[in-house]
Amino acid sequence: MQVFEWPAVYSKNALQQKHDLELICFLYRSYLTEQQMPPKLNTPVVKNCSFMRHIRYCQLCIIITTSLLFCLPASGCQINARGLDAPPFSAQDKQGHWSGMDMDYIHALLSAAGCQYHFIKLPWGRSLQLLAQGELDLMVNVTKTPEREKNFHFVGPQRLETMRLTTLKGRFKPIKNWQQMAKLEATLMRQRGTYLGSQFDQVLKQNQLLKNQLINIANVQARIGLVLKNRADGYLADEIYIAYQFKTNPEYAALEIHPLVIHQNPVYYAFSKASMSDENMTKIRAAFTKIAKSGVLQEIGARYLQMPAQ
Repeated sequence: MQVFEWPAVYSKNALQQKHDLELICFLYRSYLTEQQMPPKLNTPVVKNCSFMRHIRYCQLCIIITTSLLFCLPASGCQINARGLDAPPFSAQDKQGHWSGMDMDYIHALLSAAGCQYHFIKLPWGRSLQLLAQGELDLMVNVTKTPEREKNFHFVGPQRLETMRLTTLKGRFKPIKNWQQMAKLEATLMRQRGTYLGSQFDQVLKQNQLLKNQLINIANVQARIGLVLKNRADGYLADEIYIAYQFKTNPEYAALEIHPLVIHQNPVYYAFSKASMSDENMTKIRAAFTKIAKSGVLQEIGARYLQMPAQ
């Protein structure tokens, strides 16, 4: 006999679940009447379905697959969220379990909203593209800008982000103000897609050398190696990430953090307008109001922020 194969990926919203159920019913009716499948139906269900020769097997197949569909959450709130091996924000162990600050923020909100979720490992810049296209549902730590508001639902603020500069010890005098930054002759790195604020943008307009030598990098773990090999002088990053590296990575003993705060602003949960329904966004916004009042968000941030002594 032939085997009915259930697709490996379930539909992630209630509307698509309903469509898949209707499609299975059509396949069943088609089998009974020996009709051909319509050519326009080209979903994973159709691609992976083959009819059984005996009707009792087909009936059993319909019962099982229909039950699977109804076992999915009635709300249809299933979220694909971005993750990456970049402690302390997020990290995945050998068993595939995720942990870290971003995971804590995501769990706090989505569990309160009654949503299921899983993580997709993606670099920051690529994640922003997929979020705009609806191939990804959620990112955290996203700065709100007018351009991004065209494609994202912003929920928050989630926390206050502070961007700092770290360089090799003794390479530069302590940078305390923007006048020093405007005259700085250095090769710096930043994560691709990271927004560093209007003041930093203004410095780049004044300091063409700094602008031309600025490296946009996708692999955040590679930054320390480039600095230690003298391929770059330092990098700009969230102070929570820098603090964690100073505490856990012995290589950071060769670096120092400069006093100037490069950028400080609230960051948000960002949901894709292309993939998120109004119903789910209403639930998520209500859940955020609830957890914000409870103090959960402040507790998460406090657990991860502890700047090293200089």
